Amino acid sequence: MGTVLNESLHPLTPHHLPPFITAPGDIDILMVVMGIVLLMAILFVGNIYLQLHSLPERMAHKSKCPAPALMGPRRLNCERRISGSS
Repeated sequence: MGTVLNESLHPLTPHHLPPFITAPGDIDILMVVMGIVLLMAILFVGNIYLQLHSLPERMAHKSKCPAPALMGPRRLNCERRISGSS
């Protein structure tokens, strides 16, 4: 990879290039790795958010009382109406 990159360099290019600069046509490993990290971070944060969002309903199911179990879906409907999105 380094020899192909050095053969295709412009004469004014510095001789020492960082390792994340790839030759034309090669796969940009840094971009692929960062894309995977970004996807995993989005999934992790979304999972934490949904776990926290459903916490009151899960706690109500453990208490065996029917009234708090209905508060979770009701809260979701009220939240949608307050935000104004349809």
